[in-house]
Amino acid sequence: MTSRIVAPYPGVSYALSEQGSGPTVLVLHGGAGPDSVDALARHLSTRHRVFVPTHPGWGDSARPAWFTGIGRLAEMYLELLDDDGADDVVLVGSSIGGWLASEMALRDRGRRISALVLVDGVGIAPVSAPARPADASQTGRGPAASVFDALHAYGGDSLHDESLLARLPRISIPTRVVWGADDRVADLAFGERYAAAIPGADFVVIPDAGHVPFREQPGATFAAIDSFLASVLHTDRPD
Repeated sequence: MTSRIVAPYPGVSYALSEQGSGPTVLVLHGGAGPDSVDALARHLSTRHRVFVPTHPGWGDSARPAWFTGIGRLAEMYLELLDDDGADDVVLVGSSIGGWLASEMALRDRGRRISALVLVDGVGIAPVSAPARPADASQTGRGPAASVFDALHAYGGDSLHDESLLARLPRISIPTRVVWGADDRVADLAFGERYAAAIPGADFVVIPDAGHVPFREQPGATFAAIDSFLASVLHTDRPD
């Protein structure tokens, strides 16, 4: 695995890890940060070239006060794909990363994105964003306060865009929506609405899993993602 710092604009930077070879997959983490998708990225890297950016505001990735909104984040990562020259890219987005993946697909003027996997995505209706812990940076317990600031900066207090649900029918690429059956952040009905809004999308429920099913039930979640990638990229499934 290699890692580098990308600085697309003054004051904005993000860490970008890359591993594996093959068709390109961009994995977009949620509020739990890039560590939450480590196992998923390693799994996918056995047959794919996997990019995992650390969104500005998480870890050492810098987010100035003016860098706000999911749309701005989406445009930044579309520029990454343009600069890389990658085509037929599959986006795998978790939680707010699912919202981000949807927004990227809607804005993909270069037609670089070929398919979407949305894992317990938010964005189509209000959910409760975590409150900023006043003492997180002082005590060292829990996520840094900058993470909570970033979540609110990108998604607002309710982590949604009231126009997103109305725009999702414009997505015309193959899409699989994967959902933890016991998600308490965005329940099963939330996921069903997401899938129903995207033409041709299918909906896979992961039993005994919550908001991050690839950590709670990795075997079932990896299988759901693998079978979809094999079908859209015309590759063999892992043994």
